[in-house]
Amino acid sequence: TGDLTIALSGDNSGSFTLSSTSVSSIAVDGNISFTVVPKAGLAAATYTATVTVSGGSGITAKTFDVSFTVNSLPGSAGITIDAFVSEDGNLITSGGSTTIFRTAGDTLTVTVAAGLTGIQWSLNGADIAGGQSITFKAVDYPEGTYNLGLRVFKGGIPYSTDLNFTVTN
Repeated sequence: TGDLTIALSGDNSGSFTLSSTSVSSIAVDGNISFTVVPKAGLAAATYTATVTVSGGSGITAKTFDVSFTVNSLPGSAGITIDAFVSEDGNLITSGGSTTIFRTAGDTLTVTVAAGLTGIQWSLNGADIAGGQSITFKAVDYPEGTYNLGLRVFKGGIPYSTDLNFTVTN
């Protein structure tokens, strides 16, 4: 086939990551694979993009659409970190930043997906107790920005990520 190019387009194309943007020639009856994953830390919304695989002369470009939705929970800043390991070994989460309000009685709950083991939590660098999920009540913390660290294992391999949250009145 010759070299092929893989590209994202559309209004939300910057919200996705491609595992590869080019492929060397594919043999007759051969195949390739690549992944398209959403970026972490996106605001609540629906994100769509078009993936195009194209090549040189005689190659007809193929396109397909990808889409995902980030939901927010009404009445609280509840967040679930759906942690999983992609094919290329990266820990993918819905991490990012959020604000919880003391006066509204908001809580922040972070839950680790099933299949991950050895869960270790830290808050501003200090180890804290927690299991498969952990909940923070805004009224229990002074105003400020906090860094929640998460370390997990999958298949004996360690992965880590951070989630920043702000407590305000």
